[in-house]
Amino acid sequence: MTHPITGGCHCGEVRYRISVEPLLQQFCYCTDCTVIGGTDGYAGYIIDAAGFDVTQGEPKAYTLTSDRGNLIHRKFCSTCGTRLWGEVGGSVSVAAASLDNPALFKPTRNILTQSAPPWARYSDCLEAPSDT
Repeated sequence: MTHPITGGCHCGEVRYRISVEPLLQQFCYCTDCTVIGGTDGYAGYIIDAAGFDVTQGEPKAYTLTSDRGNLIHRKFCSTCGTRLWGEVGGSVSVAAASLDNPALFKPTRNILTQSAPPWARYSDCLEAPSDT
């Protein structure tokens, strides 16, 4: 993969750079991801936090405790509302659609599908839906 990978919000106010390979690429169907995203799940490009830098703007943050008890700091643009990334522990889960080149997102699994709404869409190219 060519680095750096860049991305940002819809209006261009917030920009970021990724300088590491992803740890995971997955669709999450937990309650938090579906409610905050307003759809059936979240496409997460997950990286080590050490390889992530904000290069422009100051995102707004919303902090919550996940279904699993983890503290999540969700970041979004205060101008256009684009959901950009979440910080959990030492990792960053970047919203795949916020990548300048979203084709770099190559998901390999679905997680927490037991929380998905009954109308959720699952990709046929991924591992079978899992409850992990």
